[in-house]
Amino acid sequence: MLLYRMVNPSTGAEVTPKLLALLFDTLVKNPHNMESWDMMLSLIETGVITDAAFLGKMYSLLRPLMSVYPKST
Repeated sequence: MLLYRMVNPSTGAEVTPKLLALLFDTLVKNPHNMESWDMMLSLIETGVITDAAFLGKMYSLLRPLMSVYPKST
């Protein structure tokens, strides 16, 4: 998460897919990190994440947690 915040503003779009993949892999290991989910969801809202396959993977990982965390903020 900190890596994403530090690297993305200075490098731009060319590194974003790698950073998103790293953040997603972290969520696979620990899907209960709500701050990371908030970051991913804000990136969807702002149009940074648009890949349908990636969105599908995110949804598959988040769906079982929806009943545990009805909202994150």
